[in-house]
Amino acid sequence: MVIKVNSEITIQQLRPFIRYAHRICITSRSYFCNQKAYDHRLFYVLQGHGRIRIGENIYTMPQQSLLMWKSGMEYDLLCDLDESFVLLGLNFDYTYEHCRLSVPIEPSKDNFRSDDVLEHLNFTDIELLNHPIYIKSIPDIEEELTTILDEYKQSRILSSVKMCGTFLSALTVIIRSATLTTTSTKHNQKQSTEILHYIHQHYFENIDNHTLGKMFNYHPNYINHLIILQTGLSLHQYVLRYRINRAMDYLKNSDLPVYQIAELVGFKDYNHFLKYFKQITGYTTSNFR
Repeated sequence: MVIKVNSEITIQQLRPFIRYAHRICITSRSYFCNQKAYDHRLFYVLQGHGRIRIGENIYTMPQQSLLMWKSGMEYDLLCDLDESFVLLGLNFDYTYEHCRLSVPIEPSKDNFRSDDVLEHLNFTDIELLNHPIYIKSIPDIEEELTTILDEYKQSRILSSVKMCGTFLSALTVIIRSATLTTTSTKHNQKQSTEILHYIHQHYFENIDNHTLGKMFNYHPNYINHLIILQTGLSLHQYVLRYRINRAMDYLKNSDLPVYQIAELVGFKDYNHFLKYFKQITGYTTSNFR
């Protein structure tokens, strides 16, 4: 699939291209101010601490913190007097549309040309990717980012493929962590994890917002909010997908008739099961088996 540079995009369409991976030491003598980049930026603090300004916002950057933002935004890399900090930086695209531009593209200060920005993308499913992402502590990401840096420096066969896959994995950690930056959200995660565990154990039973609300003593609308927060799907969508996944297991690993499998995974209406199976998997049950 070719993604246009001015386009709406979903997380499923990503094929990231790492244009440049590097370490950079920021000191009081460094001058990285009023810059705008033509590709996207990610910085992770390996040592020390400092600050990064994006537009009117200044982010404190302690060790193991991360900041990621889209192209075209003005930024500064700053440190306090007599201090320094070491960053691991990535210059990247979310698609391979401009992979032929494989050398680092210098950011611009006074002569920035907005028409030359490589990607103007709007994420329709993960809204937070449309804005700067700041995470004060994310040590889980360091190994993957270091792997990308090593691959870039060594330029081995299939390095670009390795970097793409590793960055996708890292991006998953970033997105999940970015939704858990407050105490209340972490509490929400515990609640939603308990509900999801119940669904996994009772998916073949009648499950809806009201049933779960009574069981966990939450308002039905709050149940749906928790599931969306954790999975990106409504409760109804999540239960449907989980049931279909279990049905695929039965189809692959048993000789049970399809109508019986539909009952086992919680479908009371056989025709509804066939409809949703095709809708979610893209196959009929006979073709899948």
